[in-house]
Amino acid sequence: MRIIGLVDDCETAPEGFPDAAPVDLCDVCLSPPYTAAALRELFAQIYTEMRGKPAPPPKTGSTAEEEDED
Repeated sequence: MRIIGLVDDCETAPEGFPDAAPVDLCDVCLSPPYTAAALRELFAQIYTEMRGKPAPPPKTGSTAEEEDED
């Protein structure tokens, strides 16, 4: 398991919790702006590190309703 923080400021700890900066609590900490493509790349990299094989390609745009109709 990896903890990925998506926060406004990775370096600043919440008031009253000086030892709880997100960068210290998360395996990976990201601040905006980030894109869906960048997140997909990060998740694929983590998947490869953990599983030892490339991540599967993203699913196409089909929805559950379309699958039910088949």
